Amino acid sequence: MEVLVNQNLSAADRAQPIHHLELALDQAIPDLFPGDAVGILADNPPELVAAVLDACELSGEQPVTVNDDAQPLVQALRQTRDLTIAGTGFLAFWAEQSQAPALLELCQAESRRQRAFLRDHQLLDLLHQYPARPPAQALVEALRPLQPRLYDVANSLAVLDDELHLTVKAFHYPFRERHEQGIASRYLLDLQPGDPVRLYPHRNARFRLPDDDAPLILIAEGTGIAPYRAFLQALSQQSQRPPCWLVFAEQRFEDDFLYQLDIQQARADGVLERVDTVFYQDQPGAGLITPLLDQIDRLGTWIDRGAHLYLCGDKGRLSDLESGLKTALDQRQGDGAWKQLGREKRLHRNLY
Repeated sequence: MEVLVNQNLSAADRAQPIHHLELALDQAIPDLFPGDAVGILADNPPELVAAVLDACELSGEQPVTVNDDAQPLVQALRQTRDLTIAGTGFLAFWAEQSQAPALLELCQAESRRQRAFLRDHQLLDLLHQYPARPPAQALVEALRPLQPRLYDVANSLAVLDDELHLTVKAFHYPFRERHEQGIASRYLLDLQPGDPVRLYPHRNARFRLPDDDAPLILIAEGTGIAPYRAFLQALSQQSQRPPCWLVFAEQRFEDDFLYQLDIQQARADGVLERVDTVFYQDQPGAGLITPLLDQIDRLGTWIDRGAHLYLCGDKGRLSDLESGLKTALDQRQGDGAWKQLGREKRLHRNLY
């Protein structure tokens, strides 16, 4: 895959910007439908790789073998090894290499204490606090594999079969007295047109459009709008379209209305019957659930008509929304109404 477009969709000064990426497909991906995702094989940032090499006093040109593939150490660290999280296996390895009394003692402690220590120490913290000079191959073998990250596909390949679109938000998190960046989101947001991307398809049959013409209620928090953009593209190709209601929340109307033109076009074309938005900074006190509670009778009527309910986006906020909706619907339609949605496979979650 090759990057065609990397566009910032949000305000230039936003601390955690959201980007739209378009990738050229060098070969078809069969059976990848709206609601599915791709696993991104991200590279570690060059400065992190360099910091690990410096801490271990190793040359990046030293040869190592990964899965029977001979390659320079710098490539193995950049593309195949987790340079952030140190597991208990690495803890034991580094205790042996450094012969640090504190680590040797910790390795004899119960696993709960080891895990607590590792929650407060990333890989570089260990390398800097307990110096050692490990053999290159042994270091590679002790490190955890670098795990792929899943991103929802933001376009329908039935409409545009030679491109793959993604919606990516910068991920930052506090750690000790500093802030860290997510490896995958940093990698994707830094890509430039022409850069290659390694990925594989990840099918999510539980988050696809239903086979019938049942109404659809699509609830999105932030980048959770991505699979719904693919849904709308797919629905636009159908002669018989189900009623579709979109509820979307972000920060500010002027700067963060993701895919606004796509949504407006879908509304004008009749693909979307109803659109409700919540912009937190413009509407203090409002939440993603607000328009749904304000229209609880409409929501109940749609569900009575057999609607499928989709939840996509931030796990914390959507879990809170689900709790609130459960209470409201059970009060309106009788105890167990929410559980019945699940039993009938009409409740679809894609939370992260």
